[in-house]
Amino acid sequence: MVLSDVFLIAAIVCLLFIGWRDFVTLKISNKIVLALLGVYVAYTGLRFFAEGLPVAAIIDELIAGGILFGLTFVFWLLGKIGAGDVKLYLPVGLFIGLNGLLPYAVFLAITSILTLIVIKAGGRLSKGKTWFGQRLTELRGLGKVPYGVPMGLSTVCVMIGERLQPF
Repeated sequence: MVLSDVFLIAAIVCLLFIGWRDFVTLKISNKIVLALLGVYVAYTGLRFFAEGLPVAAIIDELIAGGILFGLTFVFWLLGKIGAGDVKLYLPVGLFIGLNGLLPYAVFLAITSILTLIVIKAGGRLSKGKTWFGQRLTELRGLGKVPYGVPMGLSTVCVMIGERLQPF
């Protein structure tokens, strides 16, 4: 384990917290997104100065963040996605980079479908007896999906997959 892995773990914790918070409140806080951006800056700085990360890799990450933010901004303008999700896509793109966009899209499709299934069936299965079941029932009734959940889980999957690849 290298020192930059500490920041990678911090990013994973932030992403999981964002997903949980979005599930509970249907909001993604500006503060946690800024914290995640700060973790990215520290993570990238350490990889650049201590591990010799090439500038081209940083540019790829910046492009990926810009692409995801730009695309989702258009969806926000069309009323298809929340502003918190748009803000979150910038650090998501930064952490996964251009090479992670395709795996991210695959994981996002899978986790989005699973999230929808859980929301549609979860409250019914538990008959709303638990807090979690009650929340699922509320979400189903509202017709809303906490999109931070699949976004965070998909990002974590890509980050771990990239970290575990042999160099």
